[in-house]
Order: sequence, then structure tokens, then C-alpha cells
Amino acid sequence: MVPALFADDEKESLISGIRSKAKAEGVNHIRSQLHMVLAMSPAGSALRVRCRNFPGLVTCTTIDWFEPWPNDALLAVATQLLAECDIPAENREDINHFICEAHLSVTTKYSPDFEAKFKRRNFATPKNYLDFLSGYEDLLAKNRKTIVAQTQRLGGGLDKLVQAAEQVTIMSKDLAAKKVIVDEKALAVGTLIEEINEKSMTVSKHQKVANEQAKQIADDNVIIQREKEDADTALAEALPALEMAAKALEELDKKDITEIKSMASPPAPVMTVCQCVLILRPLGREDENGGSELTELDLAVTSTVDL
Repeated sequence: MVPALFADDEKESLISGIRSKAKAEGVNHIRSQLHMVLAMSPAGSALRVRCRNFPGLVTCTTIDWFEPWPNDALLAVATQLLAECDIPAENREDINHFICEAHLSVTTKYSPDFEAKFKRRNFATPKNYLDFLSGYEDLLAKNRKTIVAQTQRLGGGLDKLVQAAEQVTIMSKDLAAKKVIVDEKALAVGTLIEEINEKSMTVSKHQKVANEQAKQIADDNVIIQREKEDADTALAEALPALEMAAKALEELDKKDITEIKSMASPPAPVMTVCQCVLILRPLGREDENGGSELTELDLAVTSTVDL
């Protein structure tokens, strides 16, 4: 129907003119002019079941059995449907011929072989051929998308490898420069370790000597402590006698000394005491100018007084 072909009044007059005729003819006229086309595939058991359940499909219809498409038709359909597909020009013709040969090989070779071997028929209809072309186009797009993604991924990986190689080169140069410094530091550390080992040996020797001396000092301290204890004991024993001697010395009078000096031959006990005094105080008053020598008694008395 062409829009705006008739004016509204003309359109109304046309409709009113055919309304009565349409009512008169009714369903019979529509039935005589109506044509329905049913397209069914012979593959499988669906067609047999439908014909068995609905016999009118066979008795009241005209069956037009389509024979397999020839090679020219298959090639023309493939060329037309794959025209918009992104296929290299040098490969397009080969791909179209291959698709035709693949479909023809099923209809002319593999289907008859299958029927002869298994007693079952296999149909490769034009609809299968169209599905084959559509599947090929979808598979090509899917694989191309996968390849593009993998290419991008590979390109990214290669870029990363190039960057890593550049970083490795820079790090190698830096490592070489630092290796020289590390070698110098290692040599210095080795020398320092040798010095430390030598000093450690010297310190060990000194420590050994110090330990021996400390042990000797400890032994000497024990001996000194023992001797000190003995001396303290002896001093404690001698102190009473010393105090008595000091007390006796305080009681000694000058008259007693004069009396002793006036004795020509003192008694033996007096001489013994004076000799003890001489032992405690050594001689040292000899006349170096040749003066007269003191008698033994004078020396004893003088020493006693000095003491």
C-alpha cells in the first residue's frame, strides 16, 4: 500500500464500493485466492510423523520436491553470502569453492556411503548449506577476534620483554659498577678480618697471661691473707708483753740509769737486758774522728735511754 496515494474521500468511496462485493463473496473468494507455502525438511522423522498425523498435507497439497542445488548455485550463494565477510581477496575464491566441494561431497559421496552401510538416509539440504555458511562466518569472526586478542596480548608481552631487556641492561651496568665497589669493600674486609684475627690471637695470649697472673695473684692473696692472719695472731700474742714493757719503761727512772752506769760489774740479768737493747738498736755512734771508744755498758745504757 502506497501512503497518501488516494485522498480520504476517494479512499472512502473505494472501500464502500468493494464492501458489498466482499460480503457477497465471503470466505469462498478468500479461500480461492489464498495460497500457503509450507517448507519442510525430509531429514529425520518429523516429516513422516506430520504426514501420518495430518493426511491432508499429502492429499490436499501440491508437493514440490526440491532437488539438491547444483554446483553453480552453491557457488553463487556462497559468493553472495560471504561478500560482506572480511576475507583476503587472494583467498576468497578458494574458500568459496572449498565450501561448495564440502557440501557436494556430503550429498554425492558420504550420504550414499552412509545409506549403503547403515541402511539409513542422510539429507544435506540447502538449509544445511545456509547454516554451514552462517556457521563458517560466525566461526571466522570468533577466531579472528580471538587472534586479535592474542595478537594484542602478544604485542603487550613483547613490549614488556623489550622494557625488561632495557631495564636488565641498565641494571647490568649498575651491577657492574657496584661489583667493583663490592670487590674493593670485600678486599678491605678481608684485610680487616686478618688484622682482627692477629689481634685476637695477641689478645688471647695476653688474656692467657693475665689469667695466669690473676691466678698467681689469687694464690698470693691467699698466702698473704694467711700470713696476715698469722701476723695478727702473733701481734695479738705480743701486744700484752709490749704493753708490759712499755709500762716497765715508764717506771724506769734516771737514778736507775745512773746507778747502772756506776756499776763496775753489773749483775748478769742487767747485762742481758742491756744486750737485748743493743740488738734492738744497732750501733751507729762510733767516733769517726778517732775519739775514745765507748764501753759496752755505756753503749747499752745510752741505747736504753734512747729507746
